[in-house]
Amino acid sequence: MSEIFPGVHIVDGVMAPGAPGGHVNVCLLVDGGAITMVDAGYRGSIREPLERYLASIGRKATDIRRIVITHHHMDHTGGLPAVVEM
Repeated sequence: MSEIFPGVHIVDGVMAPGAPGGHVNVCLLVDGGAITMVDAGYRGSIREPLERYLASIGRKATDIRRIVITHHHMDHTGGLPAVVEM
């Protein structure tokens, strides 16, 4: 679990496809019952680590109320469809 500041979490295990050891920062801002997700990782990299991390903090994907994308690179936007589907 990576809570770097109260209410600010980095999702563990979001990796860059084809880049062993390369990770992507996906953050969750937890405020009461709502979560704001910042960035969504690469396509195909987010679902399992996000579900695992949310479960570890007693939350689920439906607690995500907002998604903020910092800029339009694939390591920030690629996982967006999967997160919306979740």
